[in-house]
Amino acid sequence: MTKERKTRECRVCGCTDTDCSRCLAEQGFPCHWVEPDLCSRCAGKMGWLLPDEPGVIPEEVWQKIPVQERKPKIVVLCGSSRFVDIMAVCAWLIERDEHAIAMGLHLLPAWYPDCPDDHLAEAEGVAGEMDALHLKKIDLADEVFIVNYNDYMGDSTISEYRYARSHGKKIRWFTHDEIGEKVSKMIERTEPDEAEAYAWAHQALRNCNAERHRKEQCLDLVAVAVRAAWTAGRSAQGGRIGKQHEMDQG
Repeated sequence: MTKERKTRECRVCGCTDTDCSRCLAEQGFPCHWVEPDLCSRCAGKMGWLLPDEPGVIPEEVWQKIPVQERKPKIVVLCGSSRFVDIMAVCAWLIERDEHAIAMGLHLLPAWYPDCPDDHLAEAEGVAGEMDALHLKKIDLADEVFIVNYNDYMGDSTISEYRYARSHGKKIRWFTHDEIGEKVSKMIERTEPDEAEAYAWAHQALRNCNAERHRKEQCLDLVAVAVRAAWTAGRSAQGGRIGKQHEMDQG
């Protein structure tokens, strides 16, 4: 007695051994089975096939594919190293909210030896190598996210932008992106205004002069207060910091 063969069905689009009409209509030829319950068209959308193989499915079907089974896009962040903390938060939100792979600069901890506030690559004598490596990241990217916080872009960032655009990469701007809007609101909630920060610094100095704290505690208070005042001043100045660059829009 011959055992009846069970009809296979794609877990994403629902095509079967006997009905491939949807795949045929979408791509012009029948699909084939990649797994017992996954057809080649759906597998291609999930990144299981080589780029030159067919596999495009409608957006409504794509949304039904579990996030963990999709091929994630790669987003490379570009921006001044003075904004490395902002870039780190953007990268986290891109991965958390968009389920993408985010690559950019690295935010190192305070205990890293001789760690400057910015321009670490220059301090360690590897700026050229790191700039070249960042262009390689852009080569891998599906999207490039420009962190133009306060409308500032340095020479390196402008070069990276032009490189990405010349290679047909999708460009996203911090100042015109939902992720940038979220981060800007976070910064607004945490940064003191300039007057408040300088008042804090003044009070810290008065406390030191009155010897209400040990010397080490005084220095810590002043350092924190001055840092807060500088940050508030930077925020208040907005796009006035740094150089303004004219960029071709063609």
